[in-house]
Amino acid sequence: MYNAEKGKSVVEYRPSQLYPLLTEYYLLQGRLRSAVPLLLGPPGVGKSTVSEDSFVQLSNALVRLAVERGVSFDTLERRAREIAEKCSRDDICSSVYQEILRIYDTEEGKRAIEPILKKVPKALKTAEAVKEIYGKDLVRGASVFYDNSIEKKLYEDSFVIVNLTVSIHEPPDLLGVPVINDGVMDYASPGWAKALRDSLLGVLILDEFTNVMNDMLKNAMYSLVLERRSGFIRFNKPIVATGNMSQHSELVDTLPAPLIMGRMALIEVASPTLKEWTEYMNRKYGERWYKPLAPILDMFHSITGDVFIAKEERMRNAYSVVPGETKPYPTPRAWECVATHLYVLSKMKLDPEEKRERAKNLVISLVGDENYMIEEVIAEALVPTGISEEEIERLQEAIERWDLEVLKETIHESREALSPSRIEEIIRKLNEVFTQERKPGEELLRSAKKAFSDLYTSVVKLSYIISRVKERWDGTCDERARLLRECMEVIPIPDEDIVQDDDDYKKVIVNALVNTFNIMVGDEVRELKEKLDEKCGTE
Repeated sequence: MYNAEKGKSVVEYRPSQLYPLLTEYYLLQGRLRSAVPLLLGPPGVGKSTVSEDSFVQLSNALVRLAVERGVSFDTLERRAREIAEKCSRDDICSSVYQEILRIYDTEEGKRAIEPILKKVPKALKTAEAVKEIYGKDLVRGASVFYDNSIEKKLYEDSFVIVNLTVSIHEPPDLLGVPVINDGVMDYASPGWAKALRDSLLGVLILDEFTNVMNDMLKNAMYSLVLERRSGFIRFNKPIVATGNMSQHSELVDTLPAPLIMGRMALIEVASPTLKEWTEYMNRKYGERWYKPLAPILDMFHSITGDVFIAKEERMRNAYSVVPGETKPYPTPRAWECVATHLYVLSKMKLDPEEKRERAKNLVISLVGDENYMIEEVIAEALVPTGISEEEIERLQEAIERWDLEVLKETIHESREALSPSRIEEIIRKLNEVFTQERKPGEELLRSAKKAFSDLYTSVVKLSYIISRVKERWDGTCDERARLLRECMEVIPIPDEDIVQDDDDYKKVIVNALVNTFNIMVGDEVRELKEKLDEKCGTE
C-alpha cells in the first residue's frame, strides 16, 4: 500500500498476517529466488518475535502433518501427538498448517515438503534431547534455539533458529576467521553457520539490521543475505531481517541500494492487537505468565487507547534516552516482561503491602506512569487490599465446616460489590481520572483504587469458594451444587439495564470482570456449569 505520511510504498502487516507469508518463504526459499523479508516497525512491537514464533509454529505444524500422514515417531509417538493436538487447537498454528497444505498441493511445494516429513521424527527427537540435557529454555515445540553449549552433532536434521543482533557483532562473527591448516588457508566458520547447514530446516534472524553499521559489516551482509554463505560454508537456509524505521530511532542508517533493491522485501509490521498478544503469550509461556493482566490491559486500552502500545509521537527517537528525564512507554515487549515478572511475584511469599509495592514499581519502571491508575489496579488484582490472609482462613474454615451462613454472607457481599450501582460508581471515577488535563490528585486516585479493590476482592472470594467447594462436591444435586451455581451467577453479564448506548465504559468493566473471573478459576468453571446443568437442570 502507499503510505502518504511516510511518502513511500510500504506493505503493512499485523503480526498474525505474517505467519502464512513466512511459512511459504521458509519452505520454498531454497527452490525459488526469494527476497529476504526485512521487517520494519517501532521498537517492541514483535518483529523478531514473529520471525521466531512463525518458525516454531511451522515446525509444530509439520509434526502435525507427519502424525496425520502416519509417519512413525517410535518412542516419541505420544509427544508428537501432544504437539499435533495443541497445534490443532491453536488458531495461528492451524493457519500455518493450512498454508502448508496449500503449498503441498503445488509441484514445488510437494518436492520441498516430502523429504522434510520423513525426517520430522529425528528433528523432534533432537528437540527432546536438547530439552533433557540443556534445559527447556532452548526448545519450543519441535524447534531448537542455537546455543554454543549444545553439542554440534545434535543440530543434524533438526529445526534450528539462529538469532543474531547485527549491531553488536563484528564481521568475523558473521563470516568466520582465516586459519592455516597444513599450509593451506581456510576459514574457521561460526558454529551457527554449520548448525544451519546441517539442519533439516532453519532460519537466520538478523535483528537491528537497519542500525548504523561500519563498511566492513555492510560488506559482510552481502555475503550473508545474497549468498546465504558464511566464510566457505553455504548454509542455504532462510534469512529474516528486522529493524526500526528512521522516525522511531536516530540509530537507523541508510542501507546500500544493491543490498536492498530486488533482494529484500520491505514489510512494515504493525503492533499486534491485544488478542494477538494474549494468544502469543499463551503459546510461548502456557500457564507461566500473569494471565489476569490481559483483561486489565483490555479495560484500560479500551478507555485510554494507548496503554498497550504508546502513540506514535512517544516512540520517536526511542533510543535517545536521557536518564532521569526520559520516561519508559508501553510496548507489547514491555508488557511481556511485566507479565512474566508478575507471575513470579505472584508465587512469592511476601508481605502483601510489599508485594503490591513491587508490582507497582515493576509496571512503572517498564511502561511508565502515564496511564495513571493501571499500576494500582494491577497491584490490586495481584493482592487485593480488601481480603486478608485471615479472611481466606475464615472462608477455608467455613467450607470445611460447611458453614452456609458465612459462605452465603460472602456471596451476598460480592453481589453488592458487583452490582450495577457500584459499576456506575466506578465509571464516574474513571471519567474523573481520565478527563483530567494533568495527573489527578492523590485523593481521586485513592478513591478510584478503593472502588476497584472492592471489585477484585469480590472476584477473588468467589473464585476461591468455587475452587474449594468444587473439590468437595460429589456430583449430587444438593446444597453444594446450589451454592456453586449461586457463586457463578454473581458475576454480572451486560444487559439493557446496565449497558446504555452512550456509555461504553460499562461494557469494558464488565468484560474485564468476567474475563478476570474466568482466568482465575480457569476452564473448570465452564466444565462445572455443564455438569451442574446436567445433574440439576438449568434452573
